[in-house]
Amino acid sequence: MKSVFLLILLALSCWAQEIPLQQQQEGPVTTLRSESRLVLLDVVVGDAFGKPVRGLSKNDFTILEDGKPQNIDSFEPPEDHKYALGIESASGNQSGPTGPAGTQPLPSVSPALTILVIDGLNTAFMDLIYAREMVTKFLRTHGPTLAQPTALLRITDKRLELIHDYSEDSATLIDALKMHPMELPFRYGADPGVVGSSDRLLDTLSCLEKIAAANANFAGRKNVIWVGSGFPAINGNTRQENDKIMSKVADDMRSARLAVYTIDPKGLQVITPGVAGYANPGALQMATSDMDAPIGLRFFENIAYETGGRTIYNRNDVDVAVADSVNDGTTYYTLAYYPSNRDWNGKFRKIKVTLAKPQLEARTRAGYFAIADTFENDDATIDYLLAGAIRNPLPYKGLSLSVKFKPLPNRPGMARFEVAVDKHDLDWKSTANGDHVCSVMLVAMSVSRKDRVVKNDIKELQSIVKAANFETQMNRPLVLPFTAELPPNAETMRVVVRDSGNGHIGTADITVGEPGVANAGTNLPTHHSRN
Repeated sequence: MKSVFLLILLALSCWAQEIPLQQQQEGPVTTLRSESRLVLLDVVVGDAFGKPVRGLSKNDFTILEDGKPQNIDSFEPPEDHKYALGIESASGNQSGPTGPAGTQPLPSVSPALTILVIDGLNTAFMDLIYAREMVTKFLRTHGPTLAQPTALLRITDKRLELIHDYSEDSATLIDALKMHPMELPFRYGADPGVVGSSDRLLDTLSCLEKIAAANANFAGRKNVIWVGSGFPAINGNTRQENDKIMSKVADDMRSARLAVYTIDPKGLQVITPGVAGYANPGALQMATSDMDAPIGLRFFENIAYETGGRTIYNRNDVDVAVADSVNDGTTYYTLAYYPSNRDWNGKFRKIKVTLAKPQLEARTRAGYFAIADTFENDDATIDYLLAGAIRNPLPYKGLSLSVKFKPLPNRPGMARFEVAVDKHDLDWKSTANGDHVCSVMLVAMSVSRKDRVVKNDIKELQSIVKAANFETQMNRPLVLPFTAELPPNAETMRVVVRDSGNGHIGTADITVGEPGVANAGTNLPTHHSRN
């Protein structure tokens, strides 16, 4: 049930007021966005040995879109990638020095983020055990403080699971991994035919969609390092249909600045005649060529190629391959341009980046779909996005937020909640008298121990800050208080906040039995998403 209510924020000299939905959805004309769409590229440059190359300038690069040169409007070298993060450090505290009295600690700085995924859906059990060992070895070898904030995920027969959110503390991630023992991949061996493989492929693509949605709308490159044997091999008409879905997923990941690195935990393979699952089983030989890669892995290679990542196989040092991928995803250049072709016809446009030095190789995403950069804010789109944020097991990073709650002693079954949102993440618009206003939609969903939804609250809020107070209050969070039912059979609650102006979404998960504070996981920088 939707409810619009009056909210007074005295502590911040802000107030929220009831507004008609039609007025809330009004915003700046989006036609200008379509005419000035900015294409942003993260480019990794390697030498003849594949080692990342630094020290290049804007003049060393040429961008071709469908074979036509483009003017580079923005250039950022690797050393300039400094994104503010507030994450868990190796000491167990939020990293960064302490800020002024009454404020949050100052953030640390990182050039990129790493998302480590262990694929237990498409990988044989023994390979899965080895993948886990190698991920643990990587974390232990590169600790106690990792070079990048790293999130740890896994896919099982049933779901995508967050083992631990972004952290620089390797010991914390190792301990979290120990709490999630590997499960037997029953679906991998039970139905290897077309139907079973197609089902697993669709589930895998759905997991990639969830990763893209949860990690969109904040600055910087995110490197998805996927340790597993790749997508199931699908042929014929079934593959053609799935290729369409894969293209859509790849575009979502490109838009979120996610680059996929796939690492096969099988290690170095010796191919014998008649071995199934390999493209060139011929005479006894070492599997070294592209055609010798497992078919499923080569199928997954499409995602890696289209997002500017890599596919790695036939290596026993999987932990080193993970480290190489992390380093590769750090030393990147960011280039941006406004396409000379302004015909937004929805067709795919190929991108190629060349270098003045022919011995160097540039790797970036394969292209993008020429769709007008419009912002859809209709009811159907909002419902779809909020439903996705509610169902996704991963925390959303588009808004930095935290939640406090306290049961009301005089009202059994009810609780008072306070959602604190970083003002810098919100889309503030100026009113005629110079005040600043933002609008958000808030969803609170309670879930039982049996993963059943027991309560759903939806609220639309508007906050107004006086012009005289706006600048001085920007470093203070916007606090959104509300009262909601706390069902006795509820175990957890997910709070979702969506900015109605820019569409950014943040989430926080609460264990209802433990009143206190629930953080959104990481205070990450945000920006208007650019494709």
